[in-house]
Amino acid sequence: METWRTDIMSLLDRYLRGELTVDSFTSAYEHWWNFERVAAEQTREETARLEALFDVVAHYSPVPGDRAAWKGFKDEQAVTSAVRELRDWITNTTGS
Repeated sequence: METWRTDIMSLLDRYLRGELTVDSFTSAYEHWWNFERVAAEQTREETARLEALFDVVAHYSPVPGDRAAWKGFKDEQAVTSAVRELRDWITNTTGS
């Protein structure tokens, strides 16, 4: 498995096991996306899947009032759902 997949699967699994809070996870994923990801290592489909999670992560707000004021903000449930979707996709495409 490519290094990026191993790193991302570890991050996704740590969040799903409750080892990371949603705030810690979103911060770590944003950092990986913006500063560590090597785009040339992913196919277009992989990039699209990773970007879909990034879009949810980037719009996450822990403040219910913010989410009520602007429907574009995402809550913890949306983050968890997007994490599970990406993890399932990686597992189904790599057999990991």
